[in-house]
Amino acid sequence: MPNRTFAKFSFFKLDPAWLRRDLGRRAEDKRQLLAAREDFSKGRSLGACSTVGTRFAAVLS
Repeated sequence: MPNRTFAKFSFFKLDPAWLRRDLGRRAEDKRQLLAAREDFSKGRSLGACSTVGTRFAAVLS
């Protein structure tokens, strides 16, 4: 049987209310998101991209 690669694409939208949160809470949200991503990516190939340009990527950095 040939090797196969399956891909799953998920699209998420950032709630504009999140941008109104204070910077400390947003920083904690980012830390939690990155921790969840690291945990989920163990043993998987995981990548992220934006469909709206580079501004969203800057928010997650």
